[in-house]
Amino acid sequence: MNALTLAPEKLLSAKDVAELKGIARTTIYKWAELGQLTCYRIGASVKFKLSDVDAFIESHRHEGQNR
Repeated sequence: MNALTLAPEKLLSAKDVAELKGIARTTIYKWAELGQLTCYRIGASVKFKLSDVDAFIESHRHEGQNR
């Protein structure tokens, strides 16, 4: 293992997640408030791990016919 393997995953702001995933910042906050999306509260800040966001999005994937 090298040092990068042991490095913790960077925490992102809702703005960062919104820009990376093309999702409204208010939607990200709503999912966190409802307990659907894991978040980390550090003081007044709310932060997210990209891996948690990706897992949440993947868990809501629907295959087949669009509605």
